[in-house]
Amino acid sequence: MNRRSAISRVGLIMGATIISTDLFLSCKSDNAQKSTSDSSNALGNFSALITEIGHTILPATDKHPGYKAINGVGTTIAILNDCYKKEKVQELVSGIESFEANVQKVHSKSFVQLTDDEKYTVLNEVDKKYFNKDTKEADKPAYYGTLKEALLLTYFTDKKVLEGPMSYKKVPGKYDGAMKIEKGSYSVIYGLGA
Repeated sequence: MNRRSAISRVGLIMGATIISTDLFLSCKSDNAQKSTSDSSNALGNFSALITEIGHTILPATDKHPGYKAINGVGTTIAILNDCYKKEKVQELVSGIESFEANVQKVHSKSFVQLTDDEKYTVLNEVDKKYFNKDTKEADKPAYYGTLKEALLLTYFTDKKVLEGPMSYKKVPGKYDGAMKIEKGSYSVIYGLGA
């Protein structure tokens, strides 16, 4: 299965709730040349930071590889450069710079240097701010949604993850709104289920 069809299938599976229209409407063809814009070079400068953010959102477990295990930062940057509008990528670069500056201001060190618990706490605050309905639109970290979307797409379309163990219930079947999900499954680990 190639990555393009895998991304399309992930979009269908996720019900397009997280996937933006930018991703599917503006993706360049497989033969498109890599962008050499300033924003794409800037994203490359943040590869260690993007890796740590990805690892914090998608950590390794007993059953599943984490973001670091799939070495997905190159793919994430390629998705961002090839599938998002230039303005969105520039907004992301500015957001990441602002994020890093805030972390250094509060913790006196880079996000990459924080402990795992500190990283989780920092990202949890950003996550709450982004998804909170009461947060004013101007105060939401717009870059975060774009970055998280690209990280999830990279992870869930990777061969190691696709071929790994996933919780699966046959459909069609009886609907059970209170179905128990096995502890340690993707659904529970990544906040997609009960």
